[in-house]
Amino acid sequence: TVSVLYWSAMSDKRHDAANPDIDSDVSGDVVDFLQRLAGALKAKDVDELQTLYEVELPALTDRHYSVPHVYNQRGPKPQMKHWPLPKYVKAHLGHPQVELLYQLHQFRSQYSDRSVSAAVRKLAWSASDKAFEQFCAPSAAVDLPDCWIWDLVEEYLYQLQTHRIRRLRPEQAQGFPANVWSVQDAAARLESAVTASGVREVLARVASGEAAPQDVIARGDAHLRTVLGYSSLIGIVKLRVLLGDYAGALDAAEALGVRSFGPTISATVPALHVTLYYHVGFAYLMLGRYSDAVATLQCALAVKAGNRKFVESNQSQAVALLLVAGTLGDLPAQEFATTVADRSRGAQDDDSVLLAQGDMERFRDVFLRACPKFITAADVTSGTTSSFSETGQEAKELQLRMFLRAVRLRVDVLKLRGYFGAYSALTTQKVSSLLAASSSSPVEAHLIATKNGSRQRVRTLGYKLTEGEVKRVGVVDFTADKGNINVQRHFEQPTVAAS
Repeated sequence: TVSVLYWSAMSDKRHDAANPDIDSDVSGDVVDFLQRLAGALKAKDVDELQTLYEVELPALTDRHYSVPHVYNQRGPKPQMKHWPLPKYVKAHLGHPQVELLYQLHQFRSQYSDRSVSAAVRKLAWSASDKAFEQFCAPSAAVDLPDCWIWDLVEEYLYQLQTHRIRRLRPEQAQGFPANVWSVQDAAARLESAVTASGVREVLARVASGEAAPQDVIARGDAHLRTVLGYSSLIGIVKLRVLLGDYAGALDAAEALGVRSFGPTISATVPALHVTLYYHVGFAYLMLGRYSDAVATLQCALAVKAGNRKFVESNQSQAVALLLVAGTLGDLPAQEFATTVADRSRGAQDDDSVLLAQGDMERFRDVFLRACPKFITAADVTSGTTSSFSETGQEAKELQLRMFLRAVRLRVDVLKLRGYFGAYSALTTQKVSSLLAASSSSPVEAHLIATKNGSRQRVRTLGYKLTEGEVKRVGVVDFTADKGNINVQRHFEQPTVAAS
């Protein structure tokens, strides 16, 4: 079993000798926390579990398992220590599910390191597999708060990313099971959780008006299984974006009602909500659906991050993507009345100016700052990966090239829009001199490209996420007749289409 493997693999004396003050020292308040956790699990007291998870657990981590004054060349930087290995707290666990949840949390603390051993990766995979099996069972003996359930899925995907990007050295990879942290098996595990929960059927009833959105996350006997399935469906959306399958991500998100009833459900868990709308918005951006990207990314800013640093970071990425989508789509300037946006107002202004000028380096910098951590589905543990970089960045480099290629096709259009913003009427000869073109033929090509670029496919009422109507969405439009160009300006904001 996972437990037997865990105790044996983690009983290495060298580990104890290297960290004598970390593993063997279990404070009284940690013991009290574990005992309260066991009691709350037995009683299925979800409110108490939420307090323990969102308040007590972070406080204990800060108090006992972080070193706040470690210095490096860049100044002070907090350093995290591992929570005690399970063998040191086993006597205090008091409930079989506490042991499993503690294992998952301890693995989470180990994955905060830059390097994760092959043994830990295999054990973490087995523990996650066991958790999905037990929590998807109709007779699950426990319940958990929604935020904890989502974090189980989020951490599962993070550990998958870690394995695909921070690759094992050849000597470590030798004999590593091919199915462990494979994309195919991870996707199958998420899909099995969705199927077992029946959440697609529940969401279909919500979409048809037969059930209320709150029914998806309503507490009851099936709460854990249903919310785990709901979270896993969002995990599938995220995984497909990480693989560059943007149309597939929108297909997976269709059932979630992201442009209709979805926010009513997802906003109850801010971390889940931001993850969903960030990744769907990013998919629209990479598909050239800039108006839909803006409307969707705005939803990612509709919730407060609270004390979740990762959520705030994800929202900062959404703000950067909004600038990119708005620039490429020639959409009205967006106002972001959020704390996240206010903190980086100066950087946004710089980005906005340079992006509007078609600065390729700034497009590259913003993309790398705001994009997700892409992965490849290729086998990264066998000798077949000799053509891949050891850094695991080839997937990101591929997506960056695709993005910059789309931007290059619009650079001259961006410049022409800038001129249209300064003139209400001008001639093709004037445009030719501004663009330094040698004849009127290139100018005509630029005008056609600008006209075509102002029309995009936009998802409207009754259409699927992957579909929509072709509409004019640009701020600037124009008419041309016998060498004279008349400019018109429009200020229609992108909006979320209902149902």
